[in-house]
Amino acid sequence: MKLTSTKKSGFTLLELLVVIAIIAILAGALGIGVLGVLLKAEQSRSEANILAIESAIRQYVEDWKTLPVIGPITGTPPYNFTEIATVNKNLALILEKEALVGIVPIKWTVGPYLFPDRGMTKDPTGGFYSDPWGYPYIIKFPGLNHVAEALPGVNNTNWIDILSYGPNNTYDITAATDDDVTNYRKTTK
Repeated sequence: MKLTSTKKSGFTLLELLVVIAIIAILAGALGIGVLGVLLKAEQSRSEANILAIESAIRQYVEDWKTLPVIGPITGTPPYNFTEIATVNKNLALILEKEALVGIVPIKWTVGPYLFPDRGMTKDPTGGFYSDPWGYPYIIKFPGLNHVAEALPGVNNTNWIDILSYGPNNTYDITAATDDDVTNYRKTTK
């Protein structure tokens, strides 16, 4: 007589569910880690862009012995979007050597000071420098957050504040939610 086994080979439903749960937990942990790294990379890119803008303004000041006339941003944060975009666009035109009638001399002998095609992002419709999250950088003179800084040949009391509100596009006052990127060190009150 021949004995046959009735036991089937394969995985049970419970074993499959356990494996799927383990894979889901690992994928979730990996996803959180990747998102954190991407946020840090965008913040680093924003810091580099802010330093490039500040350096370009310093080069402009060195050549022209005056700060670029870029328009007013009034008040304190959070600022008006229209003012931010206008000032940012005017600065982009000046630093990239595109003459603004009545603001800068038509005959350029120096510059350009900034090359947006080398890593700087510009909004295609507004013409302003935008941070990695698509919002315009806030460029304010005189700066509210700098102590008096002597610039060669320039009579000014404060330097320019340049900031990005970060991925949430919200001015953060507390350090716990602070994802803003600036060219100055923020202090909490």
